[in-house]
Amino acid sequence: MENAFKNLIKVVVSQVPILAVAKFWWTDVEKNPIAAAFFALFYEILVFAFGFGKKIWSQFEPELLKATTDWVRNFALNFSPGFQKRYNTQVRFDHRVFNVRGLRTQGSYTLDVEQVFVELRIAPSHLQKANTDPLAFKDISGSQPIWEFLRRMKNNEGIALSIIGPPGCGKTTMLQYIALTFAANKQRRFRLNALIPIMLFLREHAKTIADKSPSLGELAQSYFASLKRYSDLKIPVKWFEKQLKVGKCIVMLDGLDEVADAEQRKAVSKWTDEQVRMYPQCRFILTARPQGYRDAPLTQAHLLEIMPFTPKQVERFIRNWYLANKLISYGKDDAGVRQDAEKETQDLLKRLRGQPALSDMTVNPLLLTMIAIVHNYRGALPGRRVELYAEICDVMLGHWQQAKGVQESLTAAQKRAVLQPLAAYMMLKKVRMISYQDALQVISPHLKQVGISDKDIPNFPKDVQSGSGLFVEKEASEWSFGHLTFQEYLCAVHWQESGEAVKWNLEEWKKFVSDSWWHETLRLYAAQKDATSIAKACLEANTIPALVLVSEISEEALKLDTNIRKEIEEKLEHSLEA
Repeated sequence: MENAFKNLIKVVVSQVPILAVAKFWWTDVEKNPIAAAFFALFYEILVFAFGFGKKIWSQFEPELLKATTDWVRNFALNFSPGFQKRYNTQVRFDHRVFNVRGLRTQGSYTLDVEQVFVELRIAPSHLQKANTDPLAFKDISGSQPIWEFLRRMKNNEGIALSIIGPPGCGKTTMLQYIALTFAANKQRRFRLNALIPIMLFLREHAKTIADKSPSLGELAQSYFASLKRYSDLKIPVKWFEKQLKVGKCIVMLDGLDEVADAEQRKAVSKWTDEQVRMYPQCRFILTARPQGYRDAPLTQAHLLEIMPFTPKQVERFIRNWYLANKLISYGKDDAGVRQDAEKETQDLLKRLRGQPALSDMTVNPLLLTMIAIVHNYRGALPGRRVELYAEICDVMLGHWQQAKGVQESLTAAQKRAVLQPLAAYMMLKKVRMISYQDALQVISPHLKQVGISDKDIPNFPKDVQSGSGLFVEKEASEWSFGHLTFQEYLCAVHWQESGEAVKWNLEEWKKFVSDSWWHETLRLYAAQKDATSIAKACLEANTIPALVLVSEISEEALKLDTNIRKEIEEKLEHSLEA
């Protein structure tokens, strides 16, 4: 009753102005009744709109007040003049270099990631079907760049992107490029909002995470506040925690598989899940090799897989690579510099087309980088392929991991010493696949020689697969070298280092020469040793394949008797005339 009376009073009061107008300007109302009616109607509409608007405001006022309060609070908390600019600059300093650590031949210049990066193709995957072979070409329809998946991620979703791929497929470089893009505020070209990039290498923080389980905000704060590492950064108190809580960050956690201890890896995976739930408005990306991820997967994640390079991507990378090198070399950018870069690009592409074994390796960005570096450094590939293969094997087996700070029980040379007799055994059996048990039987004596205990011997093939992809499980309990070239090269090295081939007589060499299965191995052996015995066997066989082989050996041989070399030239000249 009381409310009804109050509402009646409000209605009466609201009509006072219109009654006052009617009383004091009645003469004008009589003269213009239509205008007066419109005025009265307009007034009533205003009264109604004001009353209705007040009711609407009463509903929205608490939410608007809270939003304004939150904005003012966040502004005050996050107000740190100049720090974000300093931080973004530091991110660019940390991640701008295209990483070729671990390569003995590193080229003349340091290149920027943004100069050579080629956008990777990524597709939804299934962990059990993920590609573990760095040289296997795989294509999934609908593969897209990472930006498309980032656009689809929603605030408060609390789900990460887990990106898996074999060794050398470009996982870390892709994260570097993402970090640089956001740090330079260039994400708008990918239709994404500005975010603060936080990139951490999990191998560096695994012990801290396993022992203390800090929040991501605390971990990042501690890392970037280190005066030894970042003396000029001067990070405000709890800055990362504040940014993470309001969803202003894109978090990149690289290399779950590089956490060597299995229990630590599971602890890191669990910790990552907790951080994704704790900061659901942020975007999280985690990378790993398939084998390492299988043991410790995230519980809430979209699983994505990096696809190998296509021929177009290979060509684009080589073109980017040479242009970046020539721009630095000349110190300027003009038509002549670009012509020189294109000339070198076409030369390498031509050489790759002429060497199918090398061309097959270009699907892997790391191996393609090695090929480009060696070609750029030496100006050629075919003459000393054996040196390129040595570089690739050593990098894959150890130098690359060591350069990243990953400690392993065996050196690259020790791993090679175990794999070489296995490759020789498989070549002798003329097989590309070997059972797990047969492989263990062959390598066990050699593993013991390098100090591996009986209980650790069964883990060796899996460790090599996880660490390098040089020796991989192609099918259930069936193993193979990642590429036949590796099997042939390691067999040739075994012959050279063991000295067993030196004892073979002419008839034994003729058996190898007469079988095309051995021709590539013979060429690679000749490139490391005196090739006179092989050349004699080829001349003795006197077949077209044998003469082709001896021609190639005469070009690649480390040493060759001068009389035999002359005989080869005469034989080839006579055969050509015939």
